[in-house]
Amino acid sequence: RFIDVTQQNGIVATAKHFPGHGFVSGDTHKKLVYIKGEMKEVANYIPVIENNVLSIMVAHIAVADNDQYNTNDLPATCSKNIVTDLLKDSLGFRGIVITDAMNMGGVVSIDQCGLKAVKAGCDMLLMPVKEESDIKDILNEIQADEEFRKQVYTSVKKVIRLKICLGLL
Repeated sequence: RFIDVTQQNGIVATAKHFPGHGFVSGDTHKKLVYIKGEMKEVANYIPVIENNVLSIMVAHIAVADNDQYNTNDLPATCSKNIVTDLLKDSLGFRGIVITDAMNMGGVVSIDQCGLKAVKAGCDMLLMPVKEESDIKDILNEIQADEEFRKQVYTSVKKVIRLKICLGLL
């Protein structure tokens, strides 16, 4: 109901922090934290997706000891396993995927974190620290990789469509 009312009033509802923040210790503002083994909160996102939430924020949480969705010591925001394979493909989410703030300790120290988040499948970067470098990295990758170019263009189209629907363009 909250999602419906929010979105009916021209506000983009954003579910966060995918794949779940309730069973981790530590503060992602300061450092990378881990979900060990089973991701117990993923099922909570299914009804949210079914109720057409427009956006989901991915957390800077790593997943370890999980055969299918291990992030290899990267935050979920930079993991194709989490963003594309789980959120988009397995759960069928078609809305805007946004990162948590890219200035947080759980991600900021990772080299080319902006590019890695986009390559993982994120449509938008929230508060990038090295915005010009991120743009340069993404543009270089677009020129080098046709599939990546298509992915970025799809993300741009999703954002533009959303802005049109909200009357912002």
